[in-house]
Amino acid sequence: MGAPPADRAETGRPAPAAPPNAAAGPAPTPRTGQSGRRPPAPADGAAGPPPAAASAPAGPAPAAAESATGPPPTANGAPGAAAAVDGSVAGPGVAGGPRVGSPNGPRSAPEVEKAAGPGFPPLPPADSRWPAAPVVRPVPAAAPSPDRWPPLPPPLRAQPRVGGRPEADRWQPALLAASRTTAWAGAWVDAAWRAAEPHVRRTLTSTGTALIATWRWSLPRGRLAGGWLWRAHRGRLDGLARLGALEVLVAFVVLTGTAVALVDLHVHAFRMLSPVDETMHLDAVFKAPRPISAGEHLGEEAMRATACRRIYSPFQPPPCDSPVLQPASFQANGFSTAYIHPPQYYRVAHWLADVIHGRWGTDDVDSARLGGAAWLAVGLLLLYLLSRRLGAGPAAAGGAALLIAAWPPVWYAHSVVTPDVTSLAVGAAVLYAAVAWGRSPAAVVVLPLAGWASVSFKLTNVLVVGVAGGYLLLSALLRRGNWQRRLTRVGIAAGAAALLAVPAALTAAAVSRATEARAILPLGVFGAGYYVDQLETSQVVAQWTHFLPPISIAHIAPFVRHTPENSQLWATLMALTGGLLTAAMLAAIFDGVRNRAALAVAVPTLLVSVLGGPLYALANFAATHGYFSVSVRYGYVLIPCWAALLAAVIRDRRLGYGLLGLGAAVCTYAIWLAAASAA
Repeated sequence: MGAPPADRAETGRPAPAAPPNAAAGPAPTPRTGQSGRRPPAPADGAAGPPPAAASAPAGPAPAAAESATGPPPTANGAPGAAAAVDGSVAGPGVAGGPRVGSPNGPRSAPEVEKAAGPGFPPLPPADSRWPAAPVVRPVPAAAPSPDRWPPLPPPLRAQPRVGGRPEADRWQPALLAASRTTAWAGAWVDAAWRAAEPHVRRTLTSTGTALIATWRWSLPRGRLAGGWLWRAHRGRLDGLARLGALEVLVAFVVLTGTAVALVDLHVHAFRMLSPVDETMHLDAVFKAPRPISAGEHLGEEAMRATACRRIYSPFQPPPCDSPVLQPASFQANGFSTAYIHPPQYYRVAHWLADVIHGRWGTDDVDSARLGGAAWLAVGLLLLYLLSRRLGAGPAAAGGAALLIAAWPPVWYAHSVVTPDVTSLAVGAAVLYAAVAWGRSPAAVVVLPLAGWASVSFKLTNVLVVGVAGGYLLLSALLRRGNWQRRLTRVGIAAGAAALLAVPAALTAAAVSRATEARAILPLGVFGAGYYVDQLETSQVVAQWTHFLPPISIAHIAPFVRHTPENSQLWATLMALTGGLLTAAMLAAIFDGVRNRAALAVAVPTLLVSVLGGPLYALANFAATHGYFSVSVRYGYVLIPCWAALLAAVIRDRRLGYGLLGLGAAVCTYAIWLAAASAA
């Protein structure tokens, strides 16, 4: 360490600021032991006090060191005495002595130390240039002296002039004119009100009487304006069913119970972690609400959970009893890859995990996994409502929802920690908002919220925005009327589609900018393994089937196919469900004359399913100059579109009950299998 700064004492405390010049205020009252007169200023060329050293900086001198136990004692032993700014000692029972450099003459260093005495800080040397500040004592309250009042401020007229007019006078004409104008306007308003007040009162009275009479007449007859507008709004939506409260309640109870049973038993039967980056997602959930940064290592909690639970893959983490876990011993060299996803899902999952842990006392991993039951229940209920809005019967809508609930891609995704858990609920919510409120005044509020939600939980969920926007445009074009009316409707639908797409695009751009801003390492470091110089046409075309309904199992828990018979059965159910969804999408297009709402959903769904994979490959290459085979999981947001079309194309009641029986049988078998494995 170097020497302390010049403006601090040995104790590290800052020195007191130099008081203002004595000439700036009134003369002080003479103190005992002083003459009260200031030394005369030396004439030009006359000898004055000795100058300070050339090396001494200008400003106050270093403060005297204080005792570590408190302030120095006074001359009579009382604490609290301090050296006055004029060089004397002021305090209880101590009279001020002559100043250093006062008319009594300077003192030598030994005399100064002797005058200070033991326990006092040393007085400044004789060559000190401290400003000679007077000792200001409180003025008695009685009979104040007139010469002690502060000087009055300069008169207003003495302020600097601007443009030949004083600064304070330049606004007086404008203020005077404004005051006169306000008074004149107020007088006219008052006169007008006095003249019109009787007519206004009579008008209000007659209008109120008419409104009350209209209300009394229309209330018992059900002809209120609000009720008429509501009926007109519901009646103009073609092919949409009206639901009863009992039907919605039954659907809610059945679908919520199925979702909770499927997820809870799957969590207890599958204890290992998923190889689909569940370690990374758990780390992001544990650290929420703080978002993950690119280049951030895995946390201790996520690494310990991975080491103790193991991963269902050939990769093996360190043993559970390892005293120290190194991030380099885990996947991706211990770097968290969850930074590519928006943080909203992890925050919601963290909150759900806290609620579940506080209610049932499960561990951290199980609490985070069980939150998928809420996502599945919401997604199934919205899927049921969407199917009914597209004209499906109750049996067909319930059967499609139950069949999707036990479908391996949906069941597995909702039973582990992954952002794919949001795809079903977000896809159903966005499309339901477009179908139910796309042509109503509520679209101004509902559609922007749907666009924001589409990408706030996972960026690839933006696919459903294309389906919803296509539905709005195609449904406006398919409605009856001449071409002028259809073009007008298409223009309005284009505005509604913009309300949906623009917030989604702005949210995605904001998420990308935030990811780059908080990155610890450059984002290009993590995509170096996928870098390609150019993108071949065959590579782009090969992605066209990746967003169609899958017919093969990509990821599934080991207990589902622990025997060859179970494995073959689930492979058959997987292929059967995928085939039904694809056939329903094509059937809705060919049968569009009878159900135009389903046709307006089927066409954009087919286009997005076929073109979504190649477009994603092109967008990824344009953004990162990389290429990889697009995962089927990125298209899970289209599952509610396929399932709703499957329910909508079944017009025969017997086929609807058959679909309901198939969905109930698959869910029952899945629940029994998971319960047997968990036991």
